[in-house]
Amino acid sequence: MLTSYLLIFHLVGDQASKIEAPLNPNTINPGVANANYAVRGKLAELAAKIRKELESGSLNYPFKTTIQANLGNPQGCGQRPITFFRQVLCLAEYPEILDAPGDLLKECFMPDATKKAKWLLQHMGSLGAYSSNSGVEQIRESVSTFISSRDRYPSCPNDIFLTCGAFEGMLTALTLISGGSQRNERTGVLLPVPFYPVYLALLSTLALNPIPYYLNEEQGWAMPSGKEFASIIRQSKSRGITPRCVIIINPNNPTGAVYDQPHLESVIELAAEERLLLLADEVYQENVFPPSEFKSCKFVLRSLQATHAMDEKYSTLQLISLHSVSKGMVGEGGQRGGYFEAAGFSPFCKQQIQKLVTYTLQPTTVGQVLIECMVNPPQPGQASYPQYKQEYDSIFQRLKQKAEALYDAFKRMPGIVCQAPRGAIYEFPQVQLPPAAVAEAMSFGESPDTWYCMEMLKATGICVVPGSGFGMSNGTIDGKIWFRITFLGEGEEWIAQLENYQSDFMARFRN
Repeated sequence: MLTSYLLIFHLVGDQASKIEAPLNPNTINPGVANANYAVRGKLAELAAKIRKELESGSLNYPFKTTIQANLGNPQGCGQRPITFFRQVLCLAEYPEILDAPGDLLKECFMPDATKKAKWLLQHMGSLGAYSSNSGVEQIRESVSTFISSRDRYPSCPNDIFLTCGAFEGMLTALTLISGGSQRNERTGVLLPVPFYPVYLALLSTLALNPIPYYLNEEQGWAMPSGKEFASIIRQSKSRGITPRCVIIINPNNPTGAVYDQPHLESVIELAAEERLLLLADEVYQENVFPPSEFKSCKFVLRSLQATHAMDEKYSTLQLISLHSVSKGMVGEGGQRGGYFEAAGFSPFCKQQIQKLVTYTLQPTTVGQVLIECMVNPPQPGQASYPQYKQEYDSIFQRLKQKAEALYDAFKRMPGIVCQAPRGAIYEFPQVQLPPAAVAEAMSFGESPDTWYCMEMLKATGICVVPGSGFGMSNGTIDGKIWFRITFLGEGEEWIAQLENYQSDFMARFRN
């Protein structure tokens, strides 16, 4: 009997080996197969392996813990949640607490947090129930009020769509603009370089063509001039690519640049001339260090429209702008709260956006609660305001101090040049590798930038992301590389470790 089973198994297995599975290298979406997300790539995998070894008592490394400087993960790097936000979330998640004896409720929760939770429950019902596909109407109204106050131009609640983080807004915008492939059009999207890797992955998946525009490092990662943009457009059209969208990341990931009004005007004027959808990624808008100042794309767009009121090409511009609770002082990345504003769209296009977001069923209710808290936080005179203000300012000052400490360290390091941090939670230094270092990297079969970052990780426990993951050179030609590093890590001892590593590295490979 056993022999018969083995024979059948052998025959079936042999037959199966000649039949391709439905999903295989020939049938899978090539855009997915070719996509790459460097932030969680080879370096992150090595860091996880080292972390497990350290937890098991390994003494193979000259450090006791790893630093996840590859991820923009504030609370994962020790940032404390804002108390008011978590009190509201707690009460909304478990409303039975609201029925606790009055003294007990007052002892554990601020009265304005209790009021906010009751207001949310009134409009949301149970957080375990579905909400509308666009998000709870009253929270969308709060977002609209927030944008109107920020920009001093009106915002309409019907233009607001709540999402699971900013990613769903990116996906929605790029999916809408990808229809050209069904018309045999090579649709192009202008993408800043260095770029946030998710955008390139989405363009690949949706069969959209990236049109790179290079940020000027020597000028603080400035955007191209109007003439440079015009040249980029001409070249893309000469290759048969039709530009349909321009992506703006402000404050910028990975460089930390913050763009002023003239920079943004230049891009919006380009969009007006070329009929481009504006996709503004503004998730780091709270992370701006003085004297820099955040100007939203919506504000600059409305200002230009007011100036050029009689020019139809400005009046018909369309904008999708993104924000989320993942960054800033909130840092609730794991809760997946976000929104996008879709401004300037016709009723037909708005219906298509509504249809597309319907496919996701709804944004998370927890994320919606946190969006409400972010755009409508405690105000002066309310019970939670003093603690909220203290926590918010403390987080901001900590980030600013850490950004400056890391930047000052880079200025002292041989072989490194870094632009001053103006915002976001990253710095993007340039490293000039000695020829001997490039040769050693190549001998191991690694690109110089990946090898350099791996050497850093093994020597210090600090995990960063190689610049090639953001569209930059990997160093094989001239030894010039970049890497992205967050300044979220607790303490500053790791900054000293990084500085020592770079000094030792350059001494080791000095010709």
